[in-house]
Amino acid sequence: MSEIIDEIAEVVGKTATMQLLQVFGGCRLYFGHKKSCDDLAAVVGDKAATALSDYFCGERIDLPLAREELVTWLAGQGKSVDEIARLLRIRSRWVASHIRAQKSRARAALFFDSRG
Repeated sequence: MSEIIDEIAEVVGKTATMQLLQVFGGCRLYFGHKKSCDDLAAVVGDKAATALSDYFCGERIDLPLAREELVTWLAGQGKSVDEIARLLRIRSRWVASHIRAQKSRARAALFFDSRG
């Protein structure tokens, strides 16, 4: 994951970070006024929005699209390929390809770890 995604996850946790990326990925967010906190609260809840506003007070941050991270997270939440594609407005073939690649990398990592 990117540095900014890791930083946000430290402040509000992985679930709120993924929710934020799903709605605001690819956007520049400014943390400096009440309206921005209200917009965030509608997505991640009041507590997380306040934590982000306090942490990034007065800053502008560029959120990456983070499609690969979102696909992995949504798949882990039990969403189907078609559901993920609809939620992220991307092609289902790309989603399926990414999931297959993730599984292949996981199998390879297990194989090499077990060989020690």
